[in-house]
Amino acid sequence: MYKGWISLHRKIQEHWLWDDLPFSKGQAWIDLLISANHKEKKTLIGNTLIEIEKGAFITSEVKLADRWGWGRKKVRIFLKLLEDEEMIIKKSTTKYTSISIVNYTSYQVNGRQEGQRENNEGPTRGQRGNTTNNVNNYNNVNNIGSQEQKRNKYKTKFHLSNSRGEKYKSDELEELLQKKLK
Repeated sequence: MYKGWISLHRKIQEHWLWDDLPFSKGQAWIDLLISANHKEKKTLIGNTLIEIEKGAFITSEVKLADRWGWGRKKVRIFLKLLEDEEMIIKKSTTKYTSISIVNYTSYQVNGRQEGQRENNEGPTRGQRGNTTNNVNNYNNVNNIGSQEQKRNKYKTKFHLSNSRGEKYKSDELEELLQKKLK
């Protein structure tokens, strides 16, 4: 299995390769990740102000079908598969569909390695660049040592909402993690 990650800019959606339809399932999954908000946002739908969380976005099955070059039935089956695999949470109304990426932050660069640059400029003149794309297996769960790393490992295994769809408070989530770590 491959380890590490790459940074993928949303601008890829403007490339001519992205316009090649129909999308594969992998391309559709990447499209969902790219479409998710990178921070909380509010949007007006009709006369209702909707708060959209980080890692979520508003769409419709019709829009996804059009964007991916699929039929609505194929979109519905694919989204159901992602729900069953606990990769997304889908909530539909008569006006829109909300899709939330489960563990969205685990797909982001928020956990930079110590000393890693925050911008995309590359090495300073005269310095040698990285010779590997593997980022030293930063996310290799086999080498987890600290309590914080263990906590982060188990955060990806929990839904952040209970069976009634209510969000866990951070202290409730911490309590669940502590039980799991014991």
